[in-house]
Amino acid sequence: TLPDAKLVSELKSGGDPIILSVTRDGKTYIEKEEVKKDDLATALEQAMQKTPGAPIMFKGDREADYKVIREAILEVTKTRVMGVSLAASQLKDESDVKGAK
Repeated sequence: TLPDAKLVSELKSGGDPIILSVTRDGKTYIEKEEVKKDDLATALEQAMQKTPGAPIMFKGDREADYKVIREAILEVTKTRVMGVSLAASQLKDESDVKGAK
């Protein structure tokens, strides 16, 4: 499940993105292939070579441990990626926010 956001924008350029995901149980995937944390930067660079110019879309499950998300983002910084888009689900209204009264 993706985190919620009030404002979201669509990815507009670069074709289909390379999807980098972190699941609630802390596993990391590039597209649908599981990648160990220590291999993430190398695997991401290989994916970027296969689809030059493709944007990177980061999907972190809202239940995932923040430490795991942060470690994945730090691995991305070891690559030559110019930017990463963060995926989120758009809130329909304020009542969608957890804990809203």
